[in-house]
Amino acid sequence: MIKENRGVTLIALVITIIVFLILAIASFNLVVGDNGIFGQTTNVSDNTNEGVVLEQLNLAVTAVVSDWTDIKHTSGTDRPLWQYIDDTTLNANLSKDIRVTDYYVNYLYNENDEITTSYTTTVEYKGQPYYFVLTESLSGNSCSVTSVDEANSYVAE
Repeated sequence: MIKENRGVTLIALVITIIVFLILAIASFNLVVGDNGIFGQTTNVSDNTNEGVVLEQLNLAVTAVVSDWTDIKHTSGTDRPLWQYIDDTTLNANLSKDIRVTDYYVNYLYNENDEITTSYTTTVEYKGQPYYFVLTESLSGNSCSVTSVDEANSYVAE
């Protein structure tokens, strides 16, 4: 009688271990890699925070422009918006967890030599800086907010 071996061979065991290692490495990259679950969660969180800051800054700018309009019409002053809007007036209209930390006024000339005033701002939220440009309308009666990256946040004067 011939005895039959029914055990696992060493080669089959090594191949199984190699396949499991390859699957483990691929799974690890899907979870931790640049485009992995953790990386995508961080990106979504940053985008959400930036959206929150953009919305709050838009509301603050609207409130400041409204206050300026009221003062202009009630007191009859000709003080332009660029002299009224600043980090102090913006921070007074922002929630306590959002702060304007840097603020610069830029005067830009278009092809008709008309001045457009813009304000580059750095806003801090949850310890993270976000960069915006506030652009005053040519008529000087309104202001729009645009999100920019750090490299484009400081417009040349």
